[in-house]
Amino acid sequence: MFQNLMSRITDDDNPRLHRIPFMVIWVAAYGLAWFSAFFMTMAVSDMFDFYYDFYNSPWFMGTILGLAFGMMLALVQGWALRRRYGFVPKFWRVATIVGTAIATVVFAVISTEYWEGWSLWIAATAWFGIIALCQSLVLFRVNRLSWMIAAAGTSAGIIASLIEGTGIASNNSFLWALLIGAAMQAIGTGVVMLSLMANPREGIIPKRDTDEKAKARIRSGLHPFTFIAFWAGAYFMGWVTLLVMMAFWYLTIGETDIIRELTRFIDQNMEWVFGLIMGGIIGFVSAMAQPWLMKQHSKTQVRHWIFASTIGWALAGIGLTNYMNSYLLSDAERVVALAVWFVVPALFQTIPMWRAMRGGWMWLATGIVTAIVAILIETQFDWTYNAEFYAIMFGGIAQAIITGTVFILLKSQQVQVEQTEQPEVIAA
Repeated sequence: MFQNLMSRITDDDNPRLHRIPFMVIWVAAYGLAWFSAFFMTMAVSDMFDFYYDFYNSPWFMGTILGLAFGMMLALVQGWALRRRYGFVPKFWRVATIVGTAIATVVFAVISTEYWEGWSLWIAATAWFGIIALCQSLVLFRVNRLSWMIAAAGTSAGIIASLIEGTGIASNNSFLWALLIGAAMQAIGTGVVMLSLMANPREGIIPKRDTDEKAKARIRSGLHPFTFIAFWAGAYFMGWVTLLVMMAFWYLTIGETDIIRELTRFIDQNMEWVFGLIMGGIIGFVSAMAQPWLMKQHSKTQVRHWIFASTIGWALAGIGLTNYMNSYLLSDAERVVALAVWFVVPALFQTIPMWRAMRGGWMWLATGIVTAIVAILIETQFDWTYNAEFYAIMFGGIAQAIITGTVFILLKSQQVQVEQTEQPEVIAA
C-alpha cells in the first residue's frame, strides 16, 4: 500500500505538483514557520532579555517573531501554489507576512497587558484568525468563496482557545491548544486551498503565468536554489517532527509512572538508545523528502537512499546526544561528538550515491567539510548561551548547501559524460 501511494505521487504524468505532496508541503510550511519563530526566539534571547522585553515591549517582540514566521510561511506556500496551479494569487506573500506580523503583535499585546482569563481566548482566536483573514482578502479575486480560508483559521483559533481557556487538559492545556490549533490551521487551510484554487475565476491568471509557460518551467526541474532550500527544509522538518513527537510523548504516556521509570533506567544504563531514536526520527523524515526532491530536480533515482540515510542518522544520533550533554565532555570529545553527527550520515549515504552516480564517493567529503564548518560556527558563538544550538542548526544549513551543491555538480557531470558517450555509441 505504501509503495503504491509513493508511486502515484512520483510517477504522476501530470507535470504539476500532485495534491498529496502539495498537502505535505503546505503542512510542512507551518512546521517550518513555527521552527523559524523558535529559532528567532533563541537568537533574540542571546541579544536581549527575551522574557523581560517580551512583556515590556510586546509590539517589538511580536513584530520580530511574526515576521520570522510569516516570511517562511509565505515563501513555502507561494512556491507550492505556483508549482501546482501555475500562479500565485496577487499579494499573497505580502498578505501572509503582514497578517502574521499583525496577528503576533495582537497576541503579544493581549496576552501581556490583560491578565483576565478571557484574554487568552481572544488572543488565540485572533492569532489564528487574523492570518487566515488577510489571506482570504487577497484570495477573493481568485474565488468568491475565499471566506472559507478565514473560517478554517478562525475555527482553529476557537478550538485552541477553548482547550486553553477551559483548562480541559489540566496543566498542559496550553501545549495541547498549540498542537491541535496548529494542526487544524495547517490541514484545514490546505484542504480549503485545494478546493478554491482548483476553480479560479476566468481571466484571473496573470499573463506571465500562462499554462504553457508554467508547464515548461515545471518540466525543466527544480531551480538549484530552490532544490537546496528544500533540501535544507527537509532536514529541519526532521527536527520539527522530533519536537512534535516529544510533545505528544510528554502529553500522553511520557509522564506515567511506568514510562518514567523506564526512561530513568535507559538514561542511566543505555543512554545511547535516546540518540538512536532521535537521530532515526530526524533522518527518516528528511530522507523521505530527499528522493522526491532529486526526482523533481533531475529525474534522478537513488536506490536505498531512505534506508541508508535513516541508519546513518540514527547512529549519528549517539553523537548528537553526547554533544547536547557537552558539559560532561572535554573539548576534544565535544569536537568528536559534533563531527559524528554530520559525518556518519554522509558515510552511509555515500554507498547508494556511489552506485547511482559517477564520483559518488565525493559524498563522504561533504560530511567532513560540514563537520569542520559546524565546529567553526560553534567557536564563533561560544559567547552565547546557545552555542551548541547554533552549531547544529547553522551546521544543518551548511550541510544542505554543501550536499545540495555536490549533488547538482555530480548530476551535471554525469549528464555531460552520457552526452559525450552517446555519439560514440551511435557511430559504432
